[in-house]
Amino acid sequence: MDSPSLLLWPSATQTRLLLTHGPEEKLRAVLPPLTHLRHGRAVTTVLEGLALWMDAPLRVVLCANATAVSYWLGLTDARGVGTRGLFYEVQLVAPRDKRLSTEVHGLGDFGDMHALSEAPPTGGLP
Repeated sequence: MDSPSLLLWPSATQTRLLLTHGPEEKLRAVLPPLTHLRHGRAVTTVLEGLALWMDAPLRVVLCANATAVSYWLGLTDARGVGTRGLFYEVQLVAPRDKRLSTEVHGLGDFGDMHALSEAPPTGGLP
């Protein structure tokens, strides 16, 4: 069985999350931007909680344009390689198309995030 995947796409105005398990969407969320977090464990706690809820480690796909913030949050190492742990494994990807980087207000259809999940990794994990 496939592991659940969490697509995490931070931008300057919001952070979008899309949790899928196989072909099924399990969760869509639009949260404040990562730069507004005051606690360094906020993101990792959410990831651990979702992994526990799904009863399986998460494959986390992180948009590569957030490397500096993701390092501070413990999602990448100093070289920008995604971290691995008991509850999740982070993989960095880059949008294939500049149009995918445009802001989407509200939940929308998350089609750009589905496209992001199919992008090749930018480093670290095969």
